[in-house]
Parts: sequence; C-alpha cells; structure tokens
Amino acid sequence: MFKLIWVEKAIPPLANSLIRSLETDTSSKHPQDDNAGDIIMHGMAPLSPHAAAGLLLFILLGLLLANLAETVLHRYHIFSIPGSGAIMCLGIATGFLVIWTNSAWEVELEFDEHMFSLVLLPIVIFQSGYALPLSHFFNRLGKILTYAFLGTGVTTLFVGLMLFGVCEVGLMPGALHFSIWEAFAFASLISAIDPVATLCTFGALKVEPSLSITIMGESVINDAVSLALYKTFEGFLLAGGATDVPSQIFYFVKLVMLSSLLGVTVGVLCAFQLRQIPIRIGVNMQATAIILWSYVAYAVAEACEVSGIISSISAGILMNHYVKKNLLKAQREYINDVLLLMANFCEMAIFYMAGISIAFYSRVADYSLVLWTIPLILVGRALNIFPISFLLNRGSDDKITMKEQVVMWHAGLRGAIAFSIALHFPGDLRDAVIDCTSQIILLSVFLLGGTTKQVLRKCEIECGEQVQDSHHDKVVRIRGAIDKSKVKSMFRKFDQDFLQKYLVKQKLRRDSVHGGVGGGDIDGIPEDQFHDSLLESVGVKGGGGSVSLFGGRGTGSSGGSSLSEERSPTLVSVQTSVL
Repeated sequence: MFKLIWVEKAIPPLANSLIRSLETDTSSKHPQDDNAGDIIMHGMAPLSPHAAAGLLLFILLGLLLANLAETVLHRYHIFSIPGSGAIMCLGIATGFLVIWTNSAWEVELEFDEHMFSLVLLPIVIFQSGYALPLSHFFNRLGKILTYAFLGTGVTTLFVGLMLFGVCEVGLMPGALHFSIWEAFAFASLISAIDPVATLCTFGALKVEPSLSITIMGESVINDAVSLALYKTFEGFLLAGGATDVPSQIFYFVKLVMLSSLLGVTVGVLCAFQLRQIPIRIGVNMQATAIILWSYVAYAVAEACEVSGIISSISAGILMNHYVKKNLLKAQREYINDVLLLMANFCEMAIFYMAGISIAFYSRVADYSLVLWTIPLILVGRALNIFPISFLLNRGSDDKITMKEQVVMWHAGLRGAIAFSIALHFPGDLRDAVIDCTSQIILLSVFLLGGTTKQVLRKCEIECGEQVQDSHHDKVVRIRGAIDKSKVKSMFRKFDQDFLQKYLVKQKLRRDSVHGGVGGGDIDGIPEDQFHDSLLESVGVKGGGGSVSLFGGRGTGSSGGSSLSEERSPTLVSVQTSVL
C-alpha cells in the first residue's frame, strides 16, 4: 500500500493563493494584437466561487497532463524530450486553446507576479541550496565562485554590449531599441542558468558526481549573481543613467552581503529551533519548521528590499550543514523528499505558466530579438567557461578537462529564475523581454537539455554505477585534504567546537563526530520503540509488522523496497507491508 505524504499539505495553500490572486488581480491589461484594439480589463467583477473552482480545475487538469507526460518520459527513458519542455508545450497548447475559444479566462490566466515570487519560487530556490552535496561543493568552491561571479559578469557584459551595438547600427528589425542600461539589464537576467533538464539526465545516467556538482553549484550561485547584476543595472535604468558607477558598485556589494547575512541568520535560527525539538516529537513538526523558515528567508529579504533569491540560497546551504545534523537518517531522507516534492510541483507550475505566457504574448512577439539573443548567449557562455577554465587549470591538481568544459558550456539552459526576473522588467520593453525570455527557455530546454545524452556520449564522460561508487572514495580524499589544510582545519575545528555546540543536538553532534548514531537508545527511548514512534508520527503504524521507511529496516517477510535506490522526482511514498 502506498500513501502520499504531504501532498494534501503542500497543494491546498498554493491553490488557495492562486484563487485569491485570480479574484483580486482584475485590473491588469493583457497584451493585445495591434488589429484587435485596446481592451482594458478595468472594473471586471471578481470571479464567483463556482467560476474560480472551474478555472482551478482547468489549470489542475493541465498540470495532471503535464505530470503524466513527465512520468512517461521518465518511465521509458526518453531523454530527447525533457520533462520541463513537455510541460511548457502543454502550457502553450493551453494558452492557444483559451485564445481560440475567446474565453473570459484569458485575463485570469495571466502570470501573477506576486504568487510566483512569494509562493512558487521560494521553495524551488531553497531546495537547490538544501540539496547541495556539501563535500564536493566546498572542495570546488573556488572554481564554482569564479564561474558564477567572473563568468556571469563576462557573459552579461558581452551580451549587453553586443545587443546595444546591434540596436545602434540598425540591425534589429522592428520597433525594438534597447538603451545601454536596458541592454545590460536584459543581458543580466538572460545570463541566469537553470540546467534542470541536464541534471535530470545526469542523475538518470549516473554521471561522474564532481561534474554534476560543479554545474549544480555554479547554477545556484549564478542565480544570485544574475539577480544582483540585474538590480544594479535596473538602478541605472530607473535613474536615467544619472547614477554614478561607484554608488552602484557599492549597491551590488551591499545587496549580496545583506541578503546573504539575512539568509544565514534565518538558517541559524532554524537550526537552533530544531536543536530544541526532541526527536521523539516526530518528523512532521521538524519538516514544518524547515518549510516555514525557507519562506521566512525569502520574505524577510524582500521586505527589507534586498534579494529573496540570495537569502534563500544562503539559508538553504547553511541549513544543509547544520539542520541536517539535528535529524536522523530516516528523518533527513523524509524531509529531503518532502522538499523535492514541493519544489518539483512548484517548478512544474512555473514551466506550465511560462508556456501559457508564450501563447499570450505571441500576438506582440518580435522574433528578431530571440534570433539575436540565442547566438549571443551561446557565445557569452563560451567566453565564460573556456577562458576561465584555462586559468583555473593552471597550477591545479583538480583540472577540468576540455570535454568536461564542453559539457558545462552545453548545460547553460535558461529557466525559472530568468523568467521571474523578466516579469519585473521596467519600461515599454517589458512585454518583449518576457516573450523573448519565455521562448529562449523553451528553445534551450529542447536544443540543449534534449541533447545532453548525445553530448555526454560524444565527450566520453564516465557514467554508471562504478563511477558513482568511486564518489565515496573522493569524499574520503576531500576530508583528508581538509585535515591537511590549516585554514580549512581551523574552520572545521571552530565549527565543531563552537557553532555545532549551540546549533546541533548534543547527542547527535557527539555521534556525528564518532561515526553516526548508534548505541541502542535515542533520546532515552530504545531504538526499536523510537523507530515505531517515528513511523506513527507520519501516519504509518509500525507495531508488530514490517515497515520500510525510505528503504529503512524491515523484518517482515516481504521486506521493503528502498526509495533511495530509485527515487522518483515527483513522488514521495512510504511502503508498508504488515504480517
């Protein structure tokens, strides 16, 4: 018997927020064709409860079809059609269906910025930081930060200057014309990468972990840098270019530092709270606390007019290190799956709504901007990866091979972050920027994400179980290198002797130093009884039978399949078998 956990808790708040946003946001103007006339939706009556329920049902049916398509693609290992691309195509079909039927739902299906920014996006950003494998991440942290900061800056400057030059010499057909600051603002948002399709293929093929973590880590930090650059150029744009450069550089540094500080503070508070929660209380309370703090990290930064994205990433990385130490292995796996479920649901909704926006904005689309932007971002990505890799490989024992560099260049997909920033683009070019960003997301997902398997084969990247097994040996070597490095060993000692003293449960902290939890009793409860109480806390009866929680222990005749052996990206389940 399979029981879905947290679905009933995760979906209703999102649905209620969606309904409220649809009922209140009735004064927006939708992009119209020049021949269709100007139709302004002012003064429309709010949707009735029945109409709102019908609209929600329509959206949910689309998401169910998207989920079915993604399941089929995973089931039959069809890597040439990424799941995110299939979801966007269904969104496009939904948008054109609404346009074709001339439905009154058209204005209601416009992408709501507030619901997107405050409900869907925070958990996606937080989960990316919370799920980072920290050993390899910190081992390659110098390289990751170089790609994310220097590389993103190079890409932004190249794309911005070239786009402005194209407009100045009259090579951009149509009425589009970017000023220098509009070009840099657009270049910064389109430099945000989101290689979700690539990483899904990496996971299915069991690609060498160091390469996966380098790409994942770069994408996480790149999102923060792209947003900070966008905020900086937006300041120039809104000021008409009158703002002096030193003040904007100071603003960039302040934005990154203050946002990171807020995220770290939230992560410390969450770790301190979980340290006070007895393990016997149950995993649901711990999971609830982590989810609430993940939204707090985003909301407090936005309320302070800094970056919620940077704050969420910082909170996720810090909680990855300290919060997980307050949890047992089964609890960590359970919470990881809950966060993955919520992040995948929100990301699926984002791609679906991005597809709808492509259909709606197609009536004002200017494809010349898309045709110019695609080669510019590909060349800009190459200027990021190859020269910086050459510099990083000099004098380094951990070299990034040319074939790995090609894969990293190929992983420069665009996704949810670029779309979220585009929604806030100021000025008359907003509709064109949103439409161009949506189409580039779709094209990059199919052209780059859909060819990942072929590129891995051409570049002869190692894949398979034997490569995954060697990952553990690398982790051991990394820890040995940390012990030999004076700076790293000093920080590790400070972390274990001081920080973990106040942020990690004493019992778990002692056991983590000496090799893990063991010894029979947990919080004064015999281990067998504690295991059953943990299962009961998530709604599974464990007494007298064989119960497998995330591939945990089981003594019954039928055993239990390990969810960690083949983890579905969109399903969290608990398998039980009773004698």
